[in-house]
Amino acid sequence: MKLVFERMGFNPGLPDPTLYNRAFTIYLRHPSDLPVVQQMVKNNFATADRFIYLHSDICRSELDIEIEAIITEK
Repeated sequence: MKLVFERMGFNPGLPDPTLYNRAFTIYLRHPSDLPVVQQMVKNNFATADRFIYLHSDICRSELDIEIEAIITEK
């Protein structure tokens, strides 16, 4: 899996992690992609963010990964 992800602060479009609780569910089509995705998460998200990784049959065939976010005020 070739993962292209550009780091831009705490991800443009997502609320500031110092002001909001951020939880992400990451669905992976291929379990073998987990180490690459975990490294991407480590390099691009806040340490306070929470993550759940699930092996899943993603609906859109062109996707290998899908990320769902739940964001609430602190």
